[in-house]
Amino acid sequence: MKTVQVLQKMACCKNDQPEIRLVLLGKTGSGKSATGNTIVNEDKKFKTGLGGRSVTKTCQFHIVSRFGRYVVVVDTPGVFDTDTPNNSVMTELRKCILLSAPGPHAIILVINVRSRFTLEENETVERFVSHFGKKIYRYFIVLFTGKDDLINNEKSEEEYLNEVPDNLQEILSRCGNRCIFFNNKATAKEKNQQVRCLLDMVDENVAANTGSFYEDAIYKKGEEVINRMIQARKTKYRSEDVTEAYLRNTIRKDVGNEDVETMKTLFKFAASLGALFVGFAMLKKLGFR
Repeated sequence: MKTVQVLQKMACCKNDQPEIRLVLLGKTGSGKSATGNTIVNEDKKFKTGLGGRSVTKTCQFHIVSRFGRYVVVVDTPGVFDTDTPNNSVMTELRKCILLSAPGPHAIILVINVRSRFTLEENETVERFVSHFGKKIYRYFIVLFTGKDDLINNEKSEEEYLNEVPDNLQEILSRCGNRCIFFNNKATAKEKNQQVRCLLDMVDENVAANTGSFYEDAIYKKGEEVINRMIQARKTKYRSEDVTEAYLRNTIRKDVGNEDVETMKTLFKFAASLGALFVGFAMLKKLGFR
């Protein structure tokens, strides 16, 4: 079921399916957008250029119904590009928070097996974690794209993992060695099997984390903003019987499309969020996070 169809169903029906929220991280060329397309079961939802490179610098959002649940996928292309200005990175992080509120069930770090994990990639992982604290590693899953290359080179996943650099080994260790390999060029049946395995891994990890998604003061603030916007839209649609799930996802859609009125709210949110980011940075320096 596509995003538009999901929204149409939510507009008139109670939310009869659980929601799972996934945030995709990774540098341009990692296969992140292609992975997003595999997860939502559509080839062109997340735009890619030649060689699978991302062609956008802003967060994208899609929600689909798969395997008896709503799957929300947030692609964050601008966060991991080293040439992206810091203020743009911060804007995309705030959009990511609103798109994945009240909190993600998993942070999917996408890495291509065809390229070496660089110092710049490691630094950008640390930069992302610095905004939220090391607790977020509990929800990290490392997803390696290019599984077909390993098969063609007759190399096992275990052999590949034994050869990754120390800094990537450290990230894997911090996230409990949760990792999965994807072939985004596989058959539809094989892709579905990969996505089922990924969602099962997310479910198992959420269960290990007291059965809840990732949440902190930043996400709580984002959820407050979303709830205020939902109440405002309820007033607008007061003559119509629409569900909160529908309103939440129209807000997500507007954030992703950078709707003018929604972006005004985002900028107000950014002002209140700035102090939280600064506060967390100070705590990190003092060794509390």
